[in-house]
Amino acid sequence: MDYYRLLNPISTDCEGRNHVRNVIECAYPPIEVGETADRLFEDVGRRADKTFFSQQKLQEHFLDKPTTITTLLECKCQQCKDQRGESLDAQRYKRYIRYKKVWLLLPIMVYLGKLHFIYTWLDTIDRSTLAPVQCSDVASLESLLPDDLGRKLFISAYERVLKMFNPLVFKIDDSGTVPPKRVVTHERFPFQNEQKLSRQGQFGTLLYFEVSDEYVDDSVASRMDQAYESSITGTGKAKRYRFARKILKADPADGMEKDMLQLVSQIKGDAAKNIITLLALYYWGKCVHYVFPFVETSLYSVLREGHFREELSHGPLRLPDHWLWVQMVGVARALSAIHTGINNPFSGDPGKVIAFHFDLKPDNILVTADRQLKITDFGQSIIQIVDADEERSASLKQGDIKYNAPESRLNRLDVRHTSSGEPRDIQVLLNYDVWSLACIMVEVLILLLDERRHKESTELDAFDKELEDEKPEVVFFGDHVVKDCVKEKVLSIGERLVNTHPTDQANKDYAMAVCQLIIQMFTHNKDHRPQSDSVLKCLEATNETYQRAWQLRGDKLRTSIRRKELAVEGPERFREIGWCNEDKVVSFLGM
Repeated sequence: MDYYRLLNPISTDCEGRNHVRNVIECAYPPIEVGETADRLFEDVGRRADKTFFSQQKLQEHFLDKPTTITTLLECKCQQCKDQRGESLDAQRYKRYIRYKKVWLLLPIMVYLGKLHFIYTWLDTIDRSTLAPVQCSDVASLESLLPDDLGRKLFISAYERVLKMFNPLVFKIDDSGTVPPKRVVTHERFPFQNEQKLSRQGQFGTLLYFEVSDEYVDDSVASRMDQAYESSITGTGKAKRYRFARKILKADPADGMEKDMLQLVSQIKGDAAKNIITLLALYYWGKCVHYVFPFVETSLYSVLREGHFREELSHGPLRLPDHWLWVQMVGVARALSAIHTGINNPFSGDPGKVIAFHFDLKPDNILVTADRQLKITDFGQSIIQIVDADEERSASLKQGDIKYNAPESRLNRLDVRHTSSGEPRDIQVLLNYDVWSLACIMVEVLILLLDERRHKESTELDAFDKELEDEKPEVVFFGDHVVKDCVKEKVLSIGERLVNTHPTDQANKDYAMAVCQLIIQMFTHNKDHRPQSDSVLKCLEATNETYQRAWQLRGDKLRTSIRRKELAVEGPERFREIGWCNEDKVVSFLGM
Protein backbone atom coordinates (compact mmCIF):
# COMPACT_ATOMS: atom_id res chain seq x y z
CA MET A 1 0.00 0.00 0.00
CA ASP A 2 2.90 2.38 0.64
CA TYR A 3 4.10 2.07 -2.97
CA TYR A 4 0.54 2.43 -4.22
CA ARG A 5 0.05 5.57 -2.11
CA LEU A 6 3.31 7.02 -3.42
CA LEU A 7 2.16 6.67 -7.02
CA ASN A 8 -1.48 7.54 -6.34
CA PRO A 9 -1.69 10.62 -4.09
CA ILE A 10 -5.18 11.80 -3.22
CA SER A 11 -6.31 14.68 -5.40
CA THR A 12 -6.26 17.89 -3.36
CA ASP A 13 -9.59 19.17 -4.72
CA CYS A 14 -11.53 15.87 -4.62
CA GLU A 15 -14.44 15.71 -2.20
CA GLY A 16 -13.27 12.23 -1.19
CA ARG A 17 -10.26 13.79 0.53
CA ASN A 18 -12.59 15.38 3.08
CA HIS A 19 -13.91 11.96 4.12
CA VAL A 20 -10.63 10.07 4.53
CA ARG A 21 -10.54 10.93 8.22
CA ASN A 22 -14.05 9.47 8.64
CA VAL A 23 -12.92 6.20 7.08
CA ILE A 24 -9.81 5.96 9.26
CA GLU A 25 -11.87 6.55 12.40
CA CYS A 26 -13.75 3.32 11.61
CA ALA A 27 -10.57 1.22 11.57
CA TYR A 28 -9.59 -1.50 14.03
CA PRO A 29 -7.25 -1.53 15.82
CA PRO A 30 -7.98 2.19 16.42
CA ILE A 31 -5.64 4.52 14.54
CA GLU A 32 -4.31 7.83 15.80
CA VAL A 33 -5.43 10.31 13.17
CA GLY A 34 -2.73 12.63 11.84
CA GLU A 35 -3.09 16.23 10.70
CA THR A 36 -2.97 15.57 6.95
CA ALA A 37 -4.63 12.99 4.73
CA ASP A 38 -1.30 11.44 3.78
CA ARG A 39 -0.30 11.01 7.43
CA LEU A 40 -3.56 9.18 8.06
CA PHE A 41 -2.10 6.18 6.27
CA GLU A 42 1.16 6.06 8.24
CA ASP A 43 -0.30 4.19 11.21
CA VAL A 44 -2.28 1.96 8.87
CA GLY A 45 0.95 0.92 7.18
CA ARG A 46 2.53 -0.17 10.44
CA ARG A 47 -0.30 -2.64 11.08
CA ALA A 48 -1.17 -3.33 7.46
CA ASP A 49 -1.73 -7.05 7.92
CA LYS A 50 -4.25 -6.62 10.76
CA THR A 51 -6.28 -3.49 9.97
CA PHE A 52 -9.97 -3.90 9.17
CA PHE A 53 -12.95 -1.56 9.21
CA SER A 54 -16.23 -1.58 11.09
CA GLN A 55 -19.08 -1.62 8.61
CA GLN A 56 -21.47 -0.40 11.30
CA LYS A 57 -19.41 2.75 11.86
CA LEU A 58 -18.88 3.27 8.14
CA GLN A 59 -22.60 2.97 7.56
CA GLU A 60 -23.33 5.69 10.11
CA HIS A 61 -21.27 8.16 8.10
CA PHE A 62 -21.70 7.06 4.49
CA LEU A 63 -25.20 5.58 4.39
CA ASP A 64 -27.19 7.00 7.27
CA LYS A 65 -26.34 10.59 6.31
CA PRO A 66 -28.08 11.39 2.97
CA THR A 67 -25.95 14.47 2.43
CA THR A 68 -22.75 12.40 2.43
CA ILE A 69 -23.81 10.36 -0.61
CA THR A 70 -25.01 13.45 -2.48
CA THR A 71 -21.84 15.42 -1.71
CA LEU A 72 -19.55 12.63 -2.88
CA LEU A 73 -21.49 11.77 -6.05
CA GLU A 74 -21.59 15.45 -7.03
CA CYS A 75 -17.89 16.07 -6.45
CA LYS A 76 -16.68 19.09 -8.45
CA CYS A 77 -13.09 17.92 -9.00
CA GLN A 78 -12.03 17.54 -12.64
CA GLN A 79 -11.49 13.77 -12.44
CA CYS A 80 -15.00 13.14 -11.13
CA LYS A 81 -16.60 15.52 -13.65
CA ASP A 82 -14.76 13.89 -16.54
CA GLN A 83 -15.73 10.41 -15.42
CA ARG A 84 -19.44 10.95 -14.85
CA GLY A 85 -19.94 13.24 -17.85
CA GLU A 86 -22.67 15.78 -18.30
CA SER A 87 -25.64 13.38 -18.24
CA LEU A 88 -25.36 12.21 -14.63
CA ASP A 89 -28.43 10.37 -13.41
CA ALA A 90 -27.74 11.16 -9.75
CA GLN A 91 -30.88 9.47 -8.46
CA ARG A 92 -29.99 6.19 -10.20
CA TYR A 93 -26.54 6.15 -8.63
CA LYS A 94 -27.97 7.02 -5.23
CA ARG A 95 -30.37 4.07 -5.47
CA TYR A 96 -27.46 1.76 -6.33
CA ILE A 97 -25.45 3.06 -3.40
CA ARG A 98 -28.23 2.21 -0.96
CA TYR A 99 -28.33 -1.44 -2.01
CA LYS A 100 -26.98 -3.88 0.55
CA LYS A 101 -23.14 -3.94 0.56
CA VAL A 102 -22.89 -1.72 -2.53
CA TRP A 103 -22.64 1.38 -0.37
CA LEU A 104 -19.23 0.05 0.75
CA LEU A 105 -17.88 1.15 -2.64
CA LEU A 106 -17.93 4.74 -1.42
CA PRO A 107 -15.55 4.34 1.56
CA ILE A 108 -13.44 1.86 -0.46
CA MET A 109 -12.89 4.35 -3.28
CA VAL A 110 -12.34 7.17 -0.80
CA TYR A 111 -9.70 5.08 0.95
CA LEU A 112 -8.00 4.26 -2.37
CA GLY A 113 -8.13 7.88 -3.50
CA LYS A 114 -10.15 6.93 -6.59
CA LEU A 115 -13.58 8.41 -5.94
CA HIS A 116 -14.02 9.06 -9.68
CA PHE A 117 -13.98 5.28 -10.28
CA ILE A 118 -17.28 4.97 -8.41
CA TYR A 119 -19.42 5.60 -11.49
CA THR A 120 -17.83 2.84 -13.55
CA TRP A 121 -18.00 0.45 -10.60
CA LEU A 122 -21.69 1.16 -10.01
CA ASP A 123 -22.43 0.42 -13.65
CA THR A 124 -20.85 -3.04 -13.29
CA ILE A 125 -22.83 -4.12 -10.22
CA ASP A 126 -23.95 -7.73 -10.34
CA ARG A 127 -27.73 -7.39 -10.24
CA SER A 128 -28.10 -10.84 -8.62
CA THR A 129 -25.69 -10.39 -5.70
CA LEU A 130 -25.55 -6.58 -5.52
CA ALA A 131 -22.06 -6.91 -4.10
CA PRO A 132 -18.82 -5.02 -4.76
CA VAL A 133 -17.25 -6.49 -7.88
CA GLN A 134 -13.73 -7.74 -8.45
CA CYS A 135 -11.45 -5.73 -10.69
CA SER A 136 -11.52 -8.47 -13.31
CA ASP A 137 -15.25 -7.79 -13.80
CA VAL A 138 -14.75 -4.11 -14.64
CA ALA A 139 -14.53 -4.10 -18.43
CA SER A 140 -13.44 -0.46 -18.73
CA LEU A 141 -10.59 -0.72 -16.20
CA GLU A 142 -8.00 -0.36 -18.97
CA SER A 143 -9.51 2.95 -20.03
CA LEU A 144 -9.47 4.13 -16.42
CA LEU A 145 -5.86 3.01 -15.92
CA PRO A 146 -4.09 2.78 -19.28
CA ASP A 147 -0.67 2.42 -17.64
CA ASP A 148 0.05 -1.29 -17.11
CA LEU A 149 2.02 -0.82 -13.87
CA GLY A 150 -0.54 1.54 -12.41
CA ARG A 151 -3.34 -0.86 -13.28
CA LYS A 152 -1.58 -3.81 -11.64
CA LEU A 153 -0.88 -1.77 -8.52
CA PHE A 154 -4.50 -0.69 -8.28
CA ILE A 155 -5.82 -4.23 -8.75
CA SER A 156 -3.53 -5.51 -6.00
CA ALA A 157 -4.46 -2.66 -3.65
CA TYR A 158 -8.18 -2.99 -4.39
CA GLU A 159 -8.25 -6.72 -3.65
CA ARG A 160 -6.54 -6.15 -0.30
CA VAL A 161 -8.69 -3.19 0.64
CA LEU A 162 -11.82 -5.16 -0.26
CA LYS A 163 -10.77 -7.70 2.42
CA MET A 164 -10.20 -4.90 4.93
CA PHE A 165 -13.77 -3.69 4.44
CA ASN A 166 -15.16 -7.25 4.35
CA PRO A 167 -13.27 -9.23 7.02
CA LEU A 168 -13.85 -12.96 7.30
CA VAL A 169 -17.02 -14.08 9.09
CA PHE A 170 -17.15 -17.65 10.41
CA LYS A 171 -20.24 -19.71 9.64
CA ILE A 172 -21.51 -23.13 10.69
CA ASP A 173 -23.42 -25.22 8.16
CA ASP A 174 -27.12 -25.93 8.62
CA SER A 175 -26.13 -29.53 9.35
CA GLY A 176 -24.05 -28.31 12.28
CA THR A 177 -20.72 -29.21 10.69
CA VAL A 178 -17.73 -26.90 10.65
CA PRO A 179 -16.17 -27.20 7.18
CA PRO A 180 -12.46 -26.40 6.87
CA LYS A 181 -11.82 -23.19 4.98
CA ARG A 182 -8.70 -22.05 3.13
CA VAL A 183 -8.19 -18.31 3.15
CA VAL A 184 -5.88 -16.15 1.07
CA THR A 185 -2.75 -14.70 2.62
CA HIS A 186 -4.15 -11.16 2.54
CA GLU A 187 -7.38 -12.21 4.29
CA ARG A 188 -8.49 -9.92 7.11
CA PHE A 189 -9.95 -11.14 10.39
CA PRO A 190 -12.16 -8.98 12.63
CA PHE A 191 -10.12 -9.85 15.72
CA GLN A 192 -9.70 -7.35 18.55
CA ASN A 193 -7.69 -7.42 21.79
CA GLU A 194 -5.73 -10.41 20.57
CA GLN A 195 -3.25 -11.77 23.12
CA LYS A 196 -1.46 -14.95 24.06
CA LEU A 197 -3.17 -16.98 26.76
CA SER A 198 -1.28 -17.80 29.92
CA ARG A 199 -2.62 -21.36 29.65
CA GLN A 200 -0.87 -23.07 26.74
CA GLY A 201 -1.27 -26.63 25.49
CA GLN A 202 1.45 -29.16 24.84
CA PHE A 203 1.38 -28.36 21.13
CA GLY A 204 0.68 -25.20 19.18
CA THR A 205 -0.19 -21.72 20.43
CA LEU A 206 -3.36 -20.52 22.16
CA LEU A 207 -4.56 -16.97 21.56
CA TYR A 208 -7.43 -14.99 23.03
CA PHE A 209 -9.39 -12.55 20.86
CA GLU A 210 -12.71 -10.75 20.65
CA VAL A 211 -15.09 -10.14 17.75
CA SER A 212 -17.76 -7.45 17.76
CA ASP A 213 -21.36 -8.49 17.22
CA GLU A 214 -21.46 -7.15 13.65
CA TYR A 215 -18.95 -9.77 12.46
CA VAL A 216 -20.41 -12.80 14.26
CA ASP A 217 -22.70 -14.89 12.08
CA ASP A 218 -26.05 -15.99 13.53
CA SER A 219 -25.01 -19.66 13.33
CA VAL A 220 -22.08 -18.95 15.65
CA ALA A 221 -23.89 -16.42 17.83
CA SER A 222 -26.73 -18.85 18.56
CA ARG A 223 -24.31 -21.48 19.89
CA MET A 224 -22.53 -18.91 22.00
CA ASP A 225 -25.81 -17.52 23.36
CA GLN A 226 -27.06 -20.99 24.30
CA ALA A 227 -24.00 -22.58 25.88
CA TYR A 228 -21.38 -19.88 26.47
CA GLU A 229 -23.25 -16.85 27.75
CA SER A 230 -20.34 -15.99 30.04
CA SER A 231 -18.12 -15.63 26.94
CA ILE A 232 -20.16 -12.64 25.75
CA THR A 233 -19.62 -9.11 27.03
CA GLY A 234 -21.44 -5.83 26.53
CA THR A 235 -24.75 -5.07 24.85
CA GLY A 236 -25.89 -3.32 21.70
CA LYS A 237 -23.06 -1.94 19.59
CA ALA A 238 -20.62 -2.71 22.41
CA LYS A 239 -21.50 -6.42 22.38
CA ARG A 240 -18.48 -8.65 21.84
CA TYR A 241 -17.93 -12.38 21.66
CA ARG A 242 -14.82 -13.83 23.27
CA PHE A 243 -12.97 -16.66 21.53
CA ALA A 244 -9.84 -18.77 21.82
CA ARG A 245 -7.79 -19.82 18.81
CA LYS A 246 -5.42 -22.78 18.67
CA ILE A 247 -2.73 -22.49 16.01
CA LEU A 248 -0.77 -25.48 14.73
CA LYS A 249 1.55 -25.99 11.80
CA ALA A 250 -0.46 -27.58 9.02
CA ASP A 251 0.85 -31.11 8.56
CA PRO A 252 -0.94 -33.04 5.76
CA ALA A 253 0.24 -36.31 7.32
CA ASP A 254 -1.38 -35.60 10.68
CA GLY A 255 -4.97 -34.42 10.36
CA MET A 256 -6.29 -36.48 13.27
CA GLU A 257 -7.15 -33.52 15.50
CA LYS A 258 -9.00 -31.82 12.65
CA ASP A 259 -11.06 -34.93 11.89
CA MET A 260 -11.69 -35.55 15.57
CA LEU A 261 -12.93 -32.03 16.26
CA GLN A 262 -15.18 -32.03 13.22
CA LEU A 263 -16.81 -35.33 14.19
CA VAL A 264 -17.05 -34.53 17.89
CA SER A 265 -18.77 -31.24 17.05
CA GLN A 266 -21.65 -33.27 15.58
CA ILE A 267 -22.44 -35.03 18.87
CA LYS A 268 -25.93 -34.03 19.98
CA GLY A 269 -27.98 -34.14 23.17
CA ASP A 270 -26.83 -33.90 26.77
CA ALA A 271 -23.37 -35.29 25.96
CA ALA A 272 -22.61 -32.24 23.80
CA LYS A 273 -23.01 -29.95 26.83
CA ASN A 274 -19.71 -31.20 28.27
CA ILE A 275 -17.61 -31.03 25.10
CA ILE A 276 -15.97 -27.83 23.86
CA THR A 277 -17.65 -26.43 20.75
CA LEU A 278 -15.63 -26.04 17.55
CA LEU A 279 -16.79 -22.83 15.86
CA ALA A 280 -14.38 -22.48 12.95
CA LEU A 281 -11.50 -24.25 11.26
CA TYR A 282 -9.39 -22.55 8.64
CA TYR A 283 -6.01 -22.74 6.96
CA TRP A 284 -4.04 -19.53 6.71
CA GLY A 285 -0.47 -19.50 5.52
CA LYS A 286 1.33 -22.59 6.78
CA CYS A 287 -0.89 -23.07 9.83
CA VAL A 288 -4.27 -24.49 10.71
CA HIS A 289 -6.43 -22.48 13.10
CA TYR A 290 -9.14 -23.86 15.40
CA VAL A 291 -11.61 -21.39 16.92
CA PHE A 292 -13.50 -22.15 20.15
CA PRO A 293 -15.49 -20.13 22.69
CA PHE A 294 -13.17 -18.61 25.25
CA VAL A 295 -13.41 -20.29 28.66
CA GLU A 296 -11.45 -18.60 31.41
CA THR A 297 -10.47 -21.46 33.65
CA SER A 298 -9.91 -25.21 33.79
CA LEU A 299 -10.63 -27.98 36.26
CA TYR A 300 -6.94 -27.88 37.16
CA SER A 301 -7.40 -24.29 38.35
CA VAL A 302 -10.43 -25.35 40.41
CA LEU A 303 -8.50 -28.21 41.98
CA ARG A 304 -5.13 -26.54 42.47
CA GLU A 305 -5.44 -22.77 42.22
CA GLY A 306 -8.54 -21.95 44.23
CA HIS A 307 -10.85 -21.01 41.37
CA PHE A 308 -14.56 -21.37 42.20
CA ARG A 309 -13.54 -22.09 45.78
CA GLU A 310 -16.41 -19.97 47.13
CA GLU A 311 -18.91 -21.88 44.96
CA LEU A 312 -18.04 -25.20 46.62
CA SER A 313 -20.23 -26.55 49.43
CA HIS A 314 -20.25 -24.64 52.72
CA GLY A 315 -22.21 -27.29 54.62
CA PRO A 316 -22.22 -31.10 54.76
CA LEU A 317 -21.58 -32.50 51.29
CA ARG A 318 -24.46 -34.20 49.52
CA LEU A 319 -22.53 -35.61 46.57
CA PRO A 320 -25.25 -36.41 43.99
CA ASP A 321 -26.59 -32.84 44.20
CA HIS A 322 -23.27 -30.98 44.18
CA TRP A 323 -22.76 -29.03 40.96
CA LEU A 324 -19.15 -30.15 40.47
CA TRP A 325 -19.97 -33.84 40.84
CA VAL A 326 -23.04 -33.47 38.59
CA GLN A 327 -20.69 -32.00 35.99
CA MET A 328 -18.25 -34.89 36.44
CA VAL A 329 -21.11 -37.26 35.61
CA GLY A 330 -21.63 -35.06 32.55
CA VAL A 331 -17.97 -35.54 31.63
CA ALA A 332 -18.47 -39.31 31.88
CA ARG A 333 -21.47 -38.98 29.56
CA ALA A 334 -19.46 -36.91 27.09
CA LEU A 335 -16.58 -39.40 27.18
CA SER A 336 -18.95 -42.27 26.41
CA ALA A 337 -20.31 -40.34 23.43
CA ILE A 338 -16.79 -39.58 22.20
CA HIS A 339 -15.81 -43.23 22.46
CA THR A 340 -18.70 -44.85 20.62
CA GLY A 341 -21.37 -42.23 19.96
CA ILE A 342 -19.93 -40.71 16.78
CA ASN A 343 -21.78 -41.58 13.59
CA ASN A 344 -19.82 -42.95 10.65
CA PRO A 345 -19.40 -39.98 8.27
CA PHE A 346 -19.32 -42.29 5.25
CA SER A 347 -22.81 -43.37 4.23
CA GLY A 348 -23.06 -47.05 3.43
CA ASP A 349 -19.93 -47.91 5.39
CA PRO A 350 -20.85 -50.47 8.10
CA GLY A 351 -17.68 -49.78 10.06
CA LYS A 352 -17.85 -48.66 13.68
CA VAL A 353 -16.33 -45.31 14.62
CA ILE A 354 -14.21 -45.39 17.76
CA ALA A 355 -12.35 -42.45 19.22
CA PHE A 356 -9.84 -42.08 22.05
CA HIS A 357 -8.94 -38.87 23.82
CA PHE A 358 -5.65 -40.19 25.27
CA ASP A 359 -4.94 -37.01 27.26
CA LEU A 360 -7.83 -36.64 29.68
CA LYS A 361 -6.64 -34.55 32.63
CA PRO A 362 -7.93 -31.61 34.70
CA ASP A 363 -6.09 -29.11 32.52
CA ASN A 364 -7.99 -30.42 29.48
CA ILE A 365 -11.39 -29.97 31.11
CA LEU A 366 -12.49 -26.34 30.98
CA VAL A 367 -14.93 -24.76 33.44
CA THR A 368 -17.20 -21.97 32.22
CA ALA A 369 -18.23 -19.06 34.43
CA ASP A 370 -21.67 -20.64 34.81
CA ARG A 371 -19.99 -23.85 36.06
CA GLN A 372 -20.15 -26.12 33.04
CA LEU A 373 -17.29 -28.58 32.47
CA LYS A 374 -16.07 -28.99 28.87
CA ILE A 375 -13.69 -31.67 27.56
CA THR A 376 -11.16 -30.01 25.28
CA ASP A 377 -7.75 -30.43 23.58
CA PHE A 378 -8.01 -33.38 21.22
CA GLY A 379 -4.40 -33.05 20.08
CA GLN A 380 -3.52 -36.55 21.29
CA SER A 381 -6.72 -38.15 20.07
CA ILE A 382 -7.06 -41.05 17.68
CA ILE A 383 -10.14 -41.86 15.63
CA GLN A 384 -10.62 -45.02 13.60
CA ILE A 385 -13.32 -46.79 11.63
CA VAL A 386 -13.16 -50.52 12.31
CA ASP A 387 -15.05 -53.27 10.48
CA ALA A 388 -16.44 -56.32 12.28
CA ASP A 389 -13.88 -59.07 12.99
CA GLU A 390 -11.07 -56.80 11.82
CA GLU A 391 -7.70 -56.82 13.55
CA ARG A 392 -6.39 -53.35 14.33
CA SER A 393 -3.68 -51.75 16.41
CA ALA A 394 -3.25 -48.18 17.52
CA SER A 395 -0.14 -46.26 18.44
CA LEU A 396 -0.18 -44.88 21.95
CA LYS A 397 0.03 -41.09 22.01
CA GLN A 398 0.60 -40.61 25.70
CA GLY A 399 -0.61 -37.50 27.44
CA ASP A 400 0.10 -36.31 30.97
CA ILE A 401 2.07 -39.05 32.74
CA LYS A 402 0.16 -38.65 36.01
CA TYR A 403 -3.17 -39.67 34.45
CA ASN A 404 -1.75 -42.38 32.17
CA ALA A 405 -3.26 -45.86 32.39
CA PRO A 406 -1.05 -48.92 33.12
CA GLU A 407 -1.12 -49.89 29.44
CA SER A 408 0.77 -46.69 28.67
CA ARG A 409 3.94 -48.72 29.23
CA LEU A 410 3.23 -50.47 25.91
CA ASN A 411 4.06 -49.01 22.51
CA ARG A 412 0.93 -50.23 20.76
CA LEU A 413 -2.46 -51.56 21.74
CA ASP A 414 -4.04 -54.41 19.82
CA VAL A 415 -7.72 -54.12 19.08
CA ARG A 416 -10.31 -56.45 17.61
CA HIS A 417 -13.89 -55.56 16.77
CA THR A 418 -16.02 -58.69 17.12
CA SER A 419 -19.68 -58.82 16.26
CA SER A 420 -20.33 -60.97 19.33
CA GLY A 421 -19.52 -58.16 21.73
CA GLU A 422 -17.19 -60.25 23.85
CA PRO A 423 -14.78 -58.58 26.30
CA ARG A 424 -12.16 -58.44 23.54
CA ASP A 425 -14.35 -55.94 21.72
CA ILE A 426 -12.65 -52.78 20.48
CA GLN A 427 -13.93 -50.81 23.45
CA VAL A 428 -11.30 -52.29 25.75
CA LEU A 429 -8.84 -49.98 24.03
CA LEU A 430 -11.02 -47.03 25.02
CA ASN A 431 -10.62 -48.02 28.65
CA TYR A 432 -7.40 -46.03 28.69
CA ASP A 433 -9.57 -42.92 29.09
CA VAL A 434 -11.66 -44.63 31.78
CA TRP A 435 -8.58 -44.94 33.98
CA SER A 436 -7.80 -41.25 33.47
CA LEU A 437 -11.38 -40.35 34.37
CA ALA A 438 -11.10 -42.35 37.61
CA CYS A 439 -7.97 -40.39 38.56
CA ILE A 440 -9.79 -37.10 38.02
CA MET A 441 -12.82 -38.28 39.98
CA VAL A 442 -10.63 -39.09 42.97
CA GLU A 443 -9.06 -35.63 42.90
CA VAL A 444 -12.48 -33.97 42.64
CA LEU A 445 -13.80 -35.96 45.62
CA ILE A 446 -10.71 -35.09 47.67
CA LEU A 447 -11.33 -31.40 46.95
CA LEU A 448 -15.02 -31.58 47.87
CA LEU A 449 -14.24 -33.23 51.21
CA ASP A 450 -11.22 -31.08 52.00
CA GLU A 451 -11.85 -28.83 54.99
CA ARG A 452 -8.43 -27.24 54.38
CA ARG A 453 -9.12 -26.15 50.79
CA HIS A 454 -9.01 -22.48 51.76
CA LYS A 455 -5.53 -22.90 53.23
CA GLU A 456 -2.15 -22.91 51.55
CA SER A 457 -1.54 -26.62 52.12
CA THR A 458 -4.47 -28.73 50.93
CA GLU A 459 -5.45 -32.38 51.11
CA LEU A 460 -4.68 -32.67 47.39
CA ASP A 461 -1.11 -31.60 48.11
CA ALA A 462 -0.84 -34.34 50.71
CA PHE A 463 -2.26 -36.89 48.27
CA ASP A 464 0.28 -35.85 45.63
CA LYS A 465 3.02 -36.52 48.16
CA GLU A 466 1.61 -40.00 48.82
CA LEU A 467 1.62 -40.74 45.08
CA GLU A 468 5.25 -39.67 44.79
CA ASP A 469 6.34 -41.68 47.81
CA GLU A 470 4.89 -44.93 46.46
CA LYS A 471 6.82 -46.15 43.41
CA PRO A 472 6.58 -45.61 40.52
CA GLU A 473 6.39 -41.89 41.15
CA VAL A 474 3.49 -39.62 40.21
CA VAL A 475 1.20 -42.18 38.51
CA PHE A 476 -1.82 -43.88 40.12
CA PHE A 477 -0.83 -47.46 39.24
CA GLY A 478 1.72 -49.87 40.66
CA ASP A 479 3.28 -52.92 39.01
CA HIS A 480 0.13 -55.02 38.87
CA VAL A 481 -2.60 -53.14 40.73
CA VAL A 482 -3.67 -49.63 41.58
CA LYS A 483 -1.41 -48.08 44.20
CA ASP A 484 -2.26 -48.84 47.83
CA CYS A 485 -2.46 -45.14 48.67
CA VAL A 486 -5.05 -44.64 45.93
CA LYS A 487 -7.23 -47.55 47.03
CA GLU A 488 -7.00 -46.44 50.65
CA LYS A 489 -7.94 -42.90 49.65
CA VAL A 490 -11.02 -44.09 47.75
CA LEU A 491 -12.16 -46.20 50.72
CA SER A 492 -11.55 -43.25 53.02
CA ILE A 493 -13.59 -41.02 50.72
CA GLY A 494 -16.48 -43.49 50.92
CA GLU A 495 -16.42 -43.48 54.72
CA ARG A 496 -16.27 -39.71 54.90
CA LEU A 497 -19.13 -39.31 52.42
CA VAL A 498 -21.26 -41.65 54.54
CA ASN A 499 -20.37 -39.79 57.73
CA THR A 500 -21.49 -36.45 56.30
CA HIS A 501 -25.07 -37.74 56.67
CA PRO A 502 -24.76 -40.81 58.95
CA THR A 503 -28.51 -41.44 59.24
CA ASP A 504 -29.23 -41.01 55.54
CA GLN A 505 -29.34 -44.46 53.95
CA ALA A 506 -29.79 -43.04 50.44
CA ASN A 507 -26.62 -40.98 50.80
CA LYS A 508 -24.76 -44.01 52.15
CA ASP A 509 -25.87 -46.24 49.27
CA TYR A 510 -24.90 -43.62 46.70
CA ALA A 511 -21.48 -42.94 48.23
CA MET A 512 -20.56 -46.60 48.48
CA ALA A 513 -21.75 -47.30 44.91
CA VAL A 514 -19.62 -44.45 43.53
CA CYS A 515 -16.51 -45.54 45.41
CA GLN A 516 -17.00 -49.15 44.35
CA LEU A 517 -17.30 -47.99 40.73
CA ILE A 518 -14.08 -45.96 40.98
CA ILE A 519 -12.23 -49.01 42.34
CA GLN A 520 -13.50 -50.98 39.32
CA MET A 521 -12.37 -48.20 36.98
CA PHE A 522 -8.89 -48.67 38.48
CA THR A 523 -8.75 -52.30 37.31
CA HIS A 524 -5.16 -52.83 36.19
CA ASN A 525 -6.08 -55.11 33.28
CA LYS A 526 -7.77 -53.01 30.61
CA ASP A 527 -9.75 -56.03 29.36
CA HIS A 528 -11.60 -56.24 32.67
CA ARG A 529 -11.91 -52.52 33.32
CA PRO A 530 -15.48 -51.21 32.88
CA GLN A 531 -16.06 -49.41 29.62
CA SER A 532 -17.18 -45.79 29.50
CA ASP A 533 -20.78 -46.65 28.63
CA SER A 534 -20.90 -49.04 31.60
CA VAL A 535 -19.48 -46.33 33.86
CA LEU A 536 -22.17 -43.93 32.69
CA LYS A 537 -24.97 -46.46 33.14
CA CYS A 538 -23.80 -47.18 36.68
CA LEU A 539 -23.64 -43.48 37.57
CA GLU A 540 -27.08 -42.81 36.11
CA ALA A 541 -28.67 -45.86 37.76
CA THR A 542 -27.10 -44.98 41.11
CA ASN A 543 -28.38 -41.43 40.84
CA GLU A 544 -31.87 -42.62 39.89
CA THR A 545 -31.97 -44.89 42.93
CA TYR A 546 -30.79 -42.03 45.14
CA GLN A 547 -33.35 -39.57 43.78
CA ARG A 548 -36.20 -42.04 44.30
CA ALA A 549 -35.11 -42.74 47.85
CA TRP A 550 -34.69 -39.01 48.52
CA GLN A 551 -38.25 -38.37 47.41
CA LEU A 552 -39.47 -40.99 49.91
CA ARG A 553 -37.39 -39.68 52.81
CA GLY A 554 -39.26 -39.40 56.10
CA ASP A 555 -41.58 -42.33 55.37
CA LYS A 556 -39.82 -45.42 56.72
CA LEU A 557 -42.53 -47.79 55.53
CA ARG A 558 -42.57 -46.50 51.94
CA THR A 559 -38.78 -46.49 51.86
CA SER A 560 -38.63 -50.05 53.12
CA ILE A 561 -41.20 -51.21 50.55
CA ARG A 562 -39.32 -49.42 47.81
CA ARG A 563 -36.02 -51.00 48.84
CA LYS A 564 -37.68 -54.44 48.90
CA GLU A 565 -39.00 -53.86 45.39
CA LEU A 566 -35.65 -52.72 44.00
CA ALA A 567 -33.84 -55.67 45.52
CA VAL A 568 -35.71 -58.13 43.29
CA GLU A 569 -34.84 -58.35 39.59
CA GLY A 570 -36.45 -60.14 36.66
CA PRO A 571 -40.09 -60.89 35.81
CA GLU A 572 -40.90 -61.62 39.47
CA ARG A 573 -39.71 -58.20 40.58
CA PHE A 574 -43.08 -57.21 42.04
CA ARG A 575 -44.26 -59.64 44.73
CA GLU A 576 -47.01 -59.58 47.29
CA ILE A 577 -45.77 -58.22 50.60
CA GLY A 578 -47.21 -57.34 53.97
CA TRP A 579 -46.06 -55.97 57.29
CA CYS A 580 -46.48 -56.60 60.98
CA ASN A 581 -47.47 -53.95 63.51
CA GLU A 582 -44.12 -52.24 63.03
CA ASP A 583 -42.00 -50.63 60.32
CA LYS A 584 -40.90 -53.93 58.85
CA VAL A 585 -41.78 -55.43 55.47
CA VAL A 586 -42.15 -59.20 55.07
CA SER A 587 -43.41 -61.46 52.27
CA PHE A 588 -46.74 -63.20 52.68
CA LEU A 589 -44.91 -66.52 52.51
CA GLY A 590 -42.93 -65.51 55.58
CA MET A 591 -45.96 -64.53 57.67
